[in-house]
Amino acid sequence: MKLICIEERTFMQLVSQIELLAQIAERLQSKQKQSSMEDWIAGDEVCRRLNISKRTLQSYRERGILPFTTVEGKTLFRQKDIEDFLLCRTVKSE
Repeated sequence: MKLICIEERTFMQLVSQIELLAQIAERLQSKQKQSSMEDWIAGDEVCRRLNISKRTLQSYRERGILPFTTVEGKTLFRQKDIEDFLLCRTVKSE
């Protein structure tokens, strides 16, 4: 094992930088958690955005057209999947 000696001032600067990095990491993690929850929407909202009935949405789920997840009995859809669904079905005019 090697023992490395550094000046107290240098050590304090190093500790300060580590604390700053830890704060940045916490903020990024908090933003990630927040944005990941915002990325999911409930079935009612999906029906509204796609202008479809709840039965049609259920059919899309059953046929694997729209991916979903269920958390504590609530069905959620990722906004990105809804956007992709719309883009795939967009008809370009000439």
